[in-house]
Amino acid sequence: MSDHHNRTFDEVTRALHRIHGADYGFAATGNAIAFSRLSAQPQVTRCVSCQSIEERKPFQ
Repeated sequence: MSDHHNRTFDEVTRALHRIHGADYGFAATGNAIAFSRLSAQPQVTRCVSCQSIEERKPFQ
């Protein structure tokens, strides 16, 4: 599998482990991740606001 597919598989696997935990559906900041976002991509770990901030950071 390609690197992208491996990363996606790993992200989904981690999401499946988190799904029954109390922190699933919440970003590290404590902000709730919208249900529509989780429905589309259940592996996301950031709310839209957190993702926007992350995308504005320069590459390191």
